[in-house]
Amino acid sequence: MTNTLETSIKRLWLANKAYHLASCRNGSDPSEYATVTTNEFLEYLEKQKENGYDWFNVNAIENQVRIIKGFISCYDKPVVVDKITNKTRRWA
Repeated sequence: MTNTLETSIKRLWLANKAYHLASCRNGSDPSEYATVTTNEFLEYLEKQKENGYDWFNVNAIENQVRIIKGFISCYDKPVVVDKITNKTRRWA
């Protein structure tokens, strides 16, 4: 593995751990979750490589990190609910 590939895999593992910490409240182990999901994603990339796609590279892993970070940001934002009104028509 190249140094950048190892760095990207580590970033993926850390992103998965952070996602578990942000989203899961059942007390399960975030390190175990991060290891399982990272390995599953790497297996997925290998399987796609066998099917003819050349996806096993740093860009695919970094894209997955970006997606996971987007999911994490959803948990950081408060839910804003619109004010309920009983108006059915708009008068000019």
